[in-house]
Amino acid sequence: MPPSDSQSQNEFHFPRNMKLEGLNNVYCFGRHILPVFQPYVINIQDVKPYGSYYVLRNTINWQQIAPAPVEHWMFMPHTGLVVAQRFGVLVHLFSSQGAQNIFPLWTSANSLMRHNVVSVVHLGVHFVNVTLQGYYPMPTVNPIWKRYRNDAASNWEFVYHDRPQKY
Repeated sequence: MPPSDSQSQNEFHFPRNMKLEGLNNVYCFGRHILPVFQPYVINIQDVKPYGSYYVLRNTINWQQIAPAPVEHWMFMPHTGLVVAQRFGVLVHLFSSQGAQNIFPLWTSANSLMRHNVVSVVHLGVHFVNVTLQGYYPMPTVNPIWKRYRNDAASNWEFVYHDRPQKY
């Protein structure tokens, strides 16, 4: 059962050494982070559109453009697959449906010098970036990745097989 909106920071399981920004965001977003991952979160950053987003938004003629039909929207975890492949990072996706781990589709774990991780909490149409540290449980591997990865990328599962999987 997710924590209630009225919980204080002390009722969550976040570490006391969190960054100040993250500590402030615990009150807004803490209830959306699965309790098993809370002890490993050292920062929570609200992802807000800045700069070029507003410039682009103000150049659109809203009278003649309509939103793309729903069948053309890109949803998570598909967006996570694009991010993982394009930037060569691991993507941890946390949402109301659970936690998923997404690896690059066509890149071997051995070909990346460093395994950078992007952890995001998906809140419907909004995202929150979280920073995890320590030996946290590894989210389950995304089934779409398992189906479409190539042979070179299949070693990602073996690289992380000894991490705790159950939560």
